[in-house]
Amino acid sequence: MGLMKKFVIAICFSILGTLNPLELLSEEKYTPYKSSDKMDIRDLNELYRNEVLDKPLEDILNDPYQQKYTRELLEYTEYLKNLKIPKGEENNPKYRIKLFPDIPTKAANKLLICFDKINFKDPQKVIDAANESLDIAWNWFAYSCRGLGKQALEDYVGAIKDYELALKLMPKYYLDWAGYTFSNLSAAKIGIKQYKDAIADANAAISLNILIKSPQPQPFFNRGLSIIKMEGESNSKYKKSRYRQSIADFSKAIELNPNYLEAYESRFMANYLLDQNNKESYCPDVLKTKELGSTFNVLDEICEEY
Repeated sequence: MGLMKKFVIAICFSILGTLNPLELLSEEKYTPYKSSDKMDIRDLNELYRNEVLDKPLEDILNDPYQQKYTRELLEYTEYLKNLKIPKGEENNPKYRIKLFPDIPTKAANKLLICFDKINFKDPQKVIDAANESLDIAWNWFAYSCRGLGKQALEDYVGAIKDYELALKLMPKYYLDWAGYTFSNLSAAKIGIKQYKDAIADANAAISLNILIKSPQPQPFFNRGLSIIKMEGESNSKYKKSRYRQSIADFSKAIELNPNYLEAYESRFMANYLLDQNNKESYCPDVLKTKELGSTFNVLDEICEEY
């Protein structure tokens, strides 16, 4: 399996995790958390262009571009605290679905399939479930879920359209899901070689994750992979400095997830391209990928006696 395809499959499941066996939701009605303005991609672009990475938290909370997101996030967090989900029942779909109070119960019920990574072995089944949910009610999670299914089938153009629709329909208090969706959007754009746009979306994901104090490895990996692929197709005089930048991103992804196989594979290739004679820079990563079960054997012979 190619590095890109392995990455696509890995990122699809990174946030969903594995839940307990799914059960049907009751038809119990509950009061939605609140109405909210929807996400606006232009606003989110402004969010990360506004130097969010370098700002102290107090400045972020007082920034007019960011207040409308952070204020709703704080209110939504208070709502979650008041749900009083029984201990040990956090992954029970009956309670889990209440984490998405903006989605009608019947429409949300169709999306339970999206919470179990096993179901993505049959991406079309996931896509069909998302379509059934959308037949009941337009909702951002169905588009996000359908995008994951399309991405697993390597329909990157279709996935991009669904992720963008998800962002437009998403209430502003889902900053974590916005970051996750931008990360997936970045991965899909890598799939169609739109590397500059992929970098911009990875930056958005990184900034949003830092804003909510929850950095994730995937967008760093996306950005590093975009840089190295873009430079690999160019004759830029800055090629080596860009390789160093991608190595830094792969290293950050590994720091956040020490078992991130694709990041190790990409980092050893970037170090090899930077300086083939410096085996100490890339052979340890080659050995680490073998520990993690990699079948990617491009540099095995070179590092055999390392």
